[in-house]
Amino acid sequence: MTDIPPIGRSAAAFGRIQPAGNNGASTPNPAPRVAGPDRVEVSDTARLLSRIRTLPEVRIELIDQAKANIDSGAYDTDAVIDATLDKLVDDL
Repeated sequence: MTDIPPIGRSAAAFGRIQPAGNNGASTPNPAPRVAGPDRVEVSDTARLLSRIRTLPEVRIELIDQAKANIDSGAYDTDAVIDATLDKLVDDL
């Protein structure tokens, strides 16, 4: 700030005098950033996990029973096949 040397010594011995509070920083404080709107990006994996969490709980005992019925031929009747096809067509 000032180039006046102290009494009895040269200014080069002390270096350049800085104003108090500047902590030796040579550049002024940057202007504050203006914040834009917040934005969130959700990955495809996160979307899939979110959908999986909303699915109903799997009831293993019902799945095992259906497998046993298939293996035993209990579903191999015209009535069961027609009912199954009707439900499939309704879903389309």
